[in-house]
Amino acid sequence: MVVRYIVFEIVFVDREFELYLPTEPRLIIDGGANVGFSTAFYANRFPNARVIAVEPGNENASLLRTNCQGLENVKVVEGGLWPVSGFLRIANPHDPAWSFRCEPAQENSRGAFPAYSVEDIIDRSGFQRCNLLKLDIEGAEERLFRESRDWLARVDAILVEVHGEQALAAIKEACPMSHWEHRDCGEKLLLLSRGNESLEQSSRTKVLG
Repeated sequence: MVVRYIVFEIVFVDREFELYLPTEPRLIIDGGANVGFSTAFYANRFPNARVIAVEPGNENASLLRTNCQGLENVKVVEGGLWPVSGFLRIANPHDPAWSFRCEPAQENSRGAFPAYSVEDIIDRSGFQRCNLLKLDIEGAEERLFRESRDWLARVDAILVEVHGEQALAAIKEACPMSHWEHRDCGEKLLLLSRGNESLEQSSRTKVLG
């Protein structure tokens, strides 16, 4: 409960991160949505955007649905983000729910749940692009950036919490500064695609989150 309260304060009280997006987002993917504080924030901040919250933990997903109840622009996907579609399980089920890590699993094995690639989620949304991808997936970002990179061409901005030096190296290799603008945002890293022509300073929209 203490951790959840801290996260609530960061999102709704402190507004710790100030992001700059090129345009008003139409599709936001909240990868590792936990109990939905960030999902609810984005859904309220951008009522015309579709917000897809991806969360693997049963308890977390249940609280996520409760916290986002009544937000018609939110869709909850119970599963985990991974380089390819398939099945995963929680690698550390006895640890606190906010620190769950995923690992590959067989379809019919105990505790297995769906794995979705970023492109899977975009395709399911009905949109062609994701304007903001938030990633807090407890180390799986290393595999996501190292093993599968085609999805990067369909994402305009990424806010990622980096877990360790290997993950950071994978992100920097996949998103070189020649193609992505890098900004430190507390514990997270903001990546803005330079391929989007609307990333000019004059057209930037301030986003709090």
